[in-house]
Amino acid sequence: MLSEGEFITKVKEMKTPIQSKRGDAFYDRFELKGDTLHFVRIKTGRQWSLDLKQLYKVYKTSDYIDTTVVKTKTGRRVSSPSVAILMAIKCIDNSGYRIA
Repeated sequence: MLSEGEFITKVKEMKTPIQSKRGDAFYDRFELKGDTLHFVRIKTGRQWSLDLKQLYKVYKTSDYIDTTVVKTKTGRRVSSPSVAILMAIKCIDNSGYRIA
């Protein structure tokens, strides 16, 4: 399992754009400000933000992560990009199981 520092480093080094698990959305223009990751959904131009500490906590406490798990644990709408980020930084596989 990655430490929080390693997790954040992987997010910062992420190649962009990244694709959602279903392949129907792409996210780009990632910018980390404090603990908050800001980014844009390419097709709509909508700006999103995500608390990386919350996402790390989901990663750390869940062996399996999908959009439902993210919504349940964070109460936020950024579940699809959260899963896409975890896949992009190779913390979960395509099935949602933690690999790192």
